[in-house]
Amino acid sequence: MKKIIITLCTVFAISFVNAQDKKDAVPGFSKGDLVATGSVSFVSRSYGGNSTVIIAPSLVYFTSDNLSVSARYSNEKSGPLTSKGFGIGTAYHFNAGKQFSTQLGATLDFGSMKNGTEDYTTTNFDIVYGINYFITKHLALGASLAALSHHINTPKNGPEVETTTLGLDTDHILFNLSYKF
Repeated sequence: MKKIIITLCTVFAISFVNAQDKKDAVPGFSKGDLVATGSVSFVSRSYGGNSTVIIAPSLVYFTSDNLSVSARYSNEKSGPLTSKGFGIGTAYHFNAGKQFSTQLGATLDFGSMKNGTEDYTTTNFDIVYGINYFITKHLALGASLAALSHHINTPKNGPEVETTTLGLDTDHILFNLSYKF
């Protein structure tokens, strides 16, 4: 019985050591990868403002080792303001095949917004900087910052309002969890 236990422990130890040496389990992105991402942001303002919650799932496809295209849906709630939209985007990923990578991208979103009784159509263009860190071969944590944003809000009645912002504050940070298929 003692020999069987020692043999099983030895086989287990050898297989564990071999599993650590495999190089094919390198995390990162590469051409042909399909990635599902869910972004969440919560901002609470203590100086009389409303809290903002943003939920934005997206699907990302890598057309080359460093270039991706994406489609997303976003839903935002801030006090009486609600907005929903669909968007497309592209990004260039630096060190895409590594465990830690950064990206620079652009997104274009179209949607609708309701503020109390007023309805708007929205068009948003954002230049986004992001980071990704793979915690397993398929699962990554990330964050993105909408560095430069141009938004056009058109009410049903009245003139359109255009705003351009340089978003280097916490209002423009989205945290995400990504799964690579």
